[in-house]
Amino acid sequence: MEKILILDDDVDITTMLSDFLKSNFNPACFNDPELAYNHFQNNGPFRSVIVDLDMPKINGEKFIGLIREINPEQNITIITGVEDLDLMEHLVTKYPKCRILKKPFDLNRLLLELL
Repeated sequence: MEKILILDDDVDITTMLSDFLKSNFNPACFNDPELAYNHFQNNGPFRSVIVDLDMPKINGEKFIGLIREINPEQNITIITGVEDLDLMEHLVTKYPKCRILKKPFDLNRLLLELL
C-alpha cells in the first residue's frame, strides 16, 4: 500500500483523514511540522503529502519548500481554511503542481485527488 504523509496541527483533522484514507493508503499522520519533516526525510518516498497552511513552528508554505528541496516532484495537497485570495494566487504561482482544497472539503474529492 502506498504511503501518504498528513500534516495538520488539528488532531481531529489528522485522525479523520487517516481513518478515511487508510483503506487505500498507508497514512503517516503528524500534528508537529518538525516531526513530519523528519519522517519525510527518513521514510520517503510518499505518494502524496497533505499539509495544512496555518500551523505553529513551521507554516505550511515553509514546510512545502523544505519538502521540495528533498523531492522537487513530490505530490502535495494543501488543505486550508485561509480565505486570503492573494495567498492562494501566490501559492498556485509558486507551487504550480500543488493542489489546494479549501476547508471544509469533501473527503471523496480528496480521495480522487490522491488516486
